[in-house]
Amino acid sequence: MLRNKLFLKVLTGFLLLSAGMHAQQVVAESKISEVTVYSDRALVTRQAVVEIKPGTSIISFDKIPLNVDRNSLRVSGADKRLKILGIDINERSKEVAFNPKLAELDDKLQEVKDAKKILEDQLDMLGGKVKYLEALKNPPKGKDGDNKLTVKEFKEILAFVEETLLEISSKQRPAALEIRKLDKKIEMLNKERNSIARGSQNSYKNAEVSVEAASQGKYGVEVSYVIYGAGWQPVYDVRAGSSNSVEFAYHGLVTQSTGEDWNDVLLSLSTAKPYLGGNAPQLSAWYLNYYMPRIMDKSEMRKSKSAAAPMAAMKKEMSEAAEEYDEIMVSNSVAVVNAEMETSRTSVFFKIKKKMSIPSDSNPHRVPVSIEKFETKLEYEAAPEFSKYAYLKAKIKNTDKPLLAGQMNIFLEDNYVGNSYIKEIPADKEFDAYLGVDEGISIERKREQNKESATGWFLVGTNKKHSRQFKITVQNFKKEPVKLTLTERVPVSQNEEIKVNLVNLSPDNAIKTKEGFLKWTMDLKPGEKKELTYEYTIEYPKDKVVPMIGE
Repeated sequence: MLRNKLFLKVLTGFLLLSAGMHAQQVVAESKISEVTVYSDRALVTRQAVVEIKPGTSIISFDKIPLNVDRNSLRVSGADKRLKILGIDINERSKEVAFNPKLAELDDKLQEVKDAKKILEDQLDMLGGKVKYLEALKNPPKGKDGDNKLTVKEFKEILAFVEETLLEISSKQRPAALEIRKLDKKIEMLNKERNSIARGSQNSYKNAEVSVEAASQGKYGVEVSYVIYGAGWQPVYDVRAGSSNSVEFAYHGLVTQSTGEDWNDVLLSLSTAKPYLGGNAPQLSAWYLNYYMPRIMDKSEMRKSKSAAAPMAAMKKEMSEAAEEYDEIMVSNSVAVVNAEMETSRTSVFFKIKKKMSIPSDSNPHRVPVSIEKFETKLEYEAAPEFSKYAYLKAKIKNTDKPLLAGQMNIFLEDNYVGNSYIKEIPADKEFDAYLGVDEGISIERKREQNKESATGWFLVGTNKKHSRQFKITVQNFKKEPVKLTLTERVPVSQNEEIKVNLVNLSPDNAIKTKEGFLKWTMDLKPGEKKELTYEYTIEYPKDKVVPMIGE
């Protein structure tokens, strides 16, 4: 098998070489026509129409970015008169012309860095003064250990120190704030510079397609390749109102820094994960035996010590790299024409119907995928021990389109209320979507009783007893009736000596779970108020300590 592959490579190289010796050279004026974006890369298709004479020709596709996956190159032609002999890719260099925009950005960057350095020097100087003044708070002592200063002198020094420290602090704060602003400015300028510099790179790849034409004419040729430095992630704008429906506006945030702009292209977003590979993992046998320590000789010990230092440096470098974090800013939403969805056996492709333009600028660009309306049951949940708010929850059955895990921007009756997160939802599956707080429902939780007593033998007592009582008041200030599920909790004993008893529950229709949760489900009319109360006791031997009892 290996020998056959080697033979095919040699044969392809021979055909390209022999064709190149007599072939005409044709430079294709290609245009990127289609792009399929995956989570960590993109499949780019370039199209060109070239005039070719009969016989062999080499069609050159220039200026393909360096980060192309060489093994992914594919070429095709729709005309049967054109025979594809092979494809090769080479690296080329070009003379870099002076870019005035880059020079201008470099000047601005240096100016901002100089301003930052001046402020940093000022902060260093002020920090030195602070250290000196702090030392003055500890006056020198004589040989006998007594202070050399009188009380009056010491008070005067302290007053001077405090006054001067306040003055220094008033200078440090604005300087630190200004440095923070300059850091953001440097970050923005670097981002802009890197984006321009990528387009001015002095090296690129050149794809050479060897073809054989039966007759002279114009032929359409396509070259496709996988390129890194691109990806997408989903984001949803979720809108809910008084009706029993929820609107999901599904968008893809596409980011790319491949070095080539995608102008007016047919764009597809894929849920496939090519980084996982195509082969299932294979398990190897797991053998057990007694541990037998291996004794190293002196030469191996020396090698082990010498390898420790670079390994520690590598771990430090990896740790620093893992701390980097990029913030993604989301642009405003636009009108959406639903994308056409295609499913394969392992993934889903969303074909955007409108042609899109995505520049190579490392910024996220919002791409409309679809708008879906779901009939839903809207209800509220609350846990007053941790939050005084009621949270709106929508029970939804998904359509035939899967929903990928992603951020949700939540709007209630056209008011932005915050964001949430949705897990990956398969097609046709029911799921709950939490849509933030609704201040139209008031919840107040109050501790009515918290007392401690002794039980058992007269006066002395053998047990401690804690009694706790709570009252929760709920009122609906909305114009429509709502359904609310409210959850409280009672401690659960994990020791037979610790007795927990629920002694009062009103109303008594709460569902009690083995985990100690009390769940009331109630319907509230507009303006209606309801009160819930419960009381429990905790009893345990007085010589024991039960940590974290209540609040």
